[in-house]
Amino acid sequence: MHGDFTPAGGTEVAERLLVEDSSVDGIFAASDLMARGAIMALQASGRSVPGDVAVVGFDDHLAAPGELPLTTINQPTVEMAAQAGRLLLADIEDPGTSRDPLIFPARLVVRASSVPQPD
Repeated sequence: MHGDFTPAGGTEVAERLLVEDSSVDGIFAASDLMARGAIMALQASGRSVPGDVAVVGFDDHLAAPGELPLTTINQPTVEMAAQAGRLLLADIEDPGTSRDPLIFPARLVVRASSVPQPD
């Protein structure tokens, strides 16, 4: 389902998803902000995270104290930005040069939003 990368967007999408499929047991959100919104919607509906529904975000940008630690996908954004700058400068100096694509590894950061915690 499509959302707008905000907590409100995540809430809206999760609410629609729960109406369409009440048996959902996992949500992968396109951003950590949307994942937070989805968690709010799930909790408001009486579902527990991760007991009833596991939630995973994308960005690894959120670490608010007191909130459920969010499982997320982390990308090496500093390295990606630095490489983009180098490529831009290289293209300015030598326009039209063909370059191989760069692939940066993403990393799953497992936290409490996707793994049931022992009692």
